[in-house]
Amino acid sequence: MNAFCPLGLGMALLLAWNSSFGTTPEPSLAQRAHAAYVSGDPALAYQLYQFALQVDGQDAQIHNGLGALALQAQAPDLARAHFEHSQALSPGNPVARAGLGLLNHGTEPDSALHGALQQHPDASPLLHTLAYQHARRGRWAEARHSFALLAQRHPERAAYRYNLAVSLDQLGAAAQALPHYRHACTQSPPPAQPPFPLGPCLARIQALSQSSNPPLPEMRP
Repeated sequence: MNAFCPLGLGMALLLAWNSSFGTTPEPSLAQRAHAAYVSGDPALAYQLYQFALQVDGQDAQIHNGLGALALQAQAPDLARAHFEHSQALSPGNPVARAGLGLLNHGTEPDSALHGALQQHPDASPLLHTLAYQHARRGRWAEARHSFALLAQRHPERAAYRYNLAVSLDQLGAAAQALPHYRHACTQSPPPAQPPFPLGPCLARIQALSQSSNPPLPEMRP
């Protein structure tokens, strides 16, 4: 049985930076670190972010990157320190706010997140946090809507496809969930390490394909 995956936590935060970096003849250390992480090399990303931090310790994006890496590495105290530093440098920074929202396990009021999204409507990290919060509370219709928007914005991210499938499955729409499960697994072929439980996802595809009434997936704690 599959579990909801609050995934791609660090990746979801870093994705928001694509439009803000712009293009320069020579990528900065922060841009190179971001590119390394997105390409699946967190060790190189961490090294480059550390170099960048020595050059400019007052860049909120660098602290967001290190916070996202710490979040993915399950180092919540370190992640919180970087996100709080980012917020101090750049009040209202949507990436930092989304990271802190995830660290607070979805306890931020919906009204606060909706207000932040009105100020930053294209901020995928905030939308990811809101979707995660809806799922934790069992509000699957709202989670489905948010994950569908994320999957549309970032079609290359298998994590959003997977969570969209789980949301649809929880709503009893197994037939609609199945192609999204398949798409997520297709986007994460071996030996790549997908940001969701690949084995249970494949088992879920098989169950949905063979059974008219398979068990529903559960949300991961």
